[in-house]
Amino acid sequence: MLLDRERKLLRILYNYFSVHQRMPRMLELKAKTGGDEESIQRSLQTLVDEAYILWEAGSPVEQIIILEGWERKRCPMEGKQPLPSHTESGSRYWTEY
Repeated sequence: MLLDRERKLLRILYNYFSVHQRMPRMLELKAKTGGDEESIQRSLQTLVDEAYILWEAGSPVEQIIILEGWERKRCPMEGKQPLPSHTESGSRYWTEY
């Protein structure tokens, strides 16, 4: 799960590229995020680590390649017990679940 600043940066990159057909420069990212270069680079590295973008640290941000433009959603059933199958007793299903 992404932090707010990484989610915001990912959306900025995606939307900027959609409109301008190029990635924003660092000055543009600073203006749009309100962050400094170091915090933007940390957020970019998190996006790389989570496989949302391809980017080599230290290279220009214009070389970023977006792999996924939205944060991945967790499965709502993750960690929950599955419902019993239809082969189990019908009355047990209605009384226990």
